[in-house]
Amino acid sequence: MRIILAIMVIAANLFAQLPVDQTTGGALNCRFWNASTYDQQVGFVVGYFDAWQLIGTDTTLKSADYVPADATFGETAKGIEATCSAPENARIPIHWALTLFTAKRSGMSEAKLTALIESFRKLSAQTGK
Repeated sequence: MRIILAIMVIAANLFAQLPVDQTTGGALNCRFWNASTYDQQVGFVVGYFDAWQLIGTDTTLKSADYVPADATFGETAKGIEATCSAPENARIPIHWALTLFTAKRSGMSEAKLTALIESFRKLSAQTGK
């Protein structure tokens, strides 16, 4: 329990210092990703995967739609980077970039991927800080 409390305190301090442009609708975005080191990016991916493990079967969401089962943490970080490295995607939340990577690994067509990323760009542009 102490470890969880310590992690929450550290996380609160880190998030309190974020520049306002590194979040979209309260979620960390590609600007945050691009400002992070590779080790921090992999750490984010590990935390995201761990969160899915904690959710377990208590959700109607299918992790296969959001987390690529056949990719390593490093490959997943590079997949997110592929989306976040484009300047037009700066406001896209990181978890949406991960959704794009997962969809691509699952074999989604280029036309559908393009439509999905365009919808993510529009939604993130409309979302307040």
